[in-house]
Amino acid sequence: MNFKDLLINLILLSFLGSCSMNVDDKNADLNDKEKKSLKSDKENSLKVSTIKFIGQDEIREDNTAGSNIIGKYYTVEVCLEDKNISNGLGNKKIDIEGEVLTTNASGCVEWSHEIKIDPTVSDRCSVYSKSIKIAGKSPRTVNYSIDYYSNEISNLDRSRGCITEDKNKKSVNNKIQPIEMNDIFINFGGNLSKHASDKKYITHAPKITACLVVSMTNKRLINTKFKMVAVNKETGEESIAEPQGDQIIETNGRGCFKTDYITKFEQYLYSHWMPVELKLEIISGSLKGTKIKRLIHVNPWEPNRALYGEGFKGYIPTKTSIDQKYARFY
Repeated sequence: MNFKDLLINLILLSFLGSCSMNVDDKNADLNDKEKKSLKSDKENSLKVSTIKFIGQDEIREDNTAGSNIIGKYYTVEVCLEDKNISNGLGNKKIDIEGEVLTTNASGCVEWSHEIKIDPTVSDRCSVYSKSIKIAGKSPRTVNYSIDYYSNEISNLDRSRGCITEDKNKKSVNNKIQPIEMNDIFINFGGNLSKHASDKKYITHAPKITACLVVSMTNKRLINTKFKMVAVNKETGEESIAEPQGDQIIETNGRGCFKTDYITKFEQYLYSHWMPVELKLEIISGSLKGTKIKRLIHVNPWEPNRALYGEGFKGYIPTKTSIDQKYARFY
């Protein structure tokens, strides 16, 4: 063997020794019995015993107490176990997708998620996968979902969590009305023109009382400015709300508001319910630009003003069948 061949062999031996030392370094925190078990561990014995929230908080539009929720922050704790490591996984170094963390004494590790709430979609489910590695072990993927509406976390290896039956048709694509007006109270605000036999139309002012609710969080939309137009679906007349002021309405600290609009009705028609569509556009806050619609019914012919308006969500007043369009004079 010449000097050149001897040099090459020495280099190879040095390289192999270095590799062996690296393996030993990776397994340095395991005892001899645990190191031996790694060689016979044909299946991945690293398991997730529990996964849960250890902290959660709401991200709000501003620092004001009770301001609108625009996101949520969660701290997740995952506890691990391995039947081949007798002393447990306490105080072990773990690689989580390139980030090295150390488990606590119970073999648990934690990380966080910040979730931005999209109020325009019905999906409330976020799905995650994290690859976990321990020295000398095959990686273990942790699959879990977070329902940020009910604040629930689920191990997807044990349950479906918040995922729908068809994962490819998650409700993420289902657009929803981001803001709802639940029950609307409509009161008679008075006639603005005198009843006279020679007048075809009478002007009146319906008064509206309602609250705005964010669909995704079911929380009221507080201290938010918007504009509203009332469209009479029977006559086509459009009326701007808050006509006496700057035509801007604002919800109060409880997410509610009061306003009115001026409109007219043909006084000699038979009493009936007129459908009116309320159109709102948000002009401040995180939902600025959002537009919603809501149908109400108004009957200005009734002398009993308890029957003046119907604004209960989903309720359509019963129609009265009358052959003649106009009331008769006797």
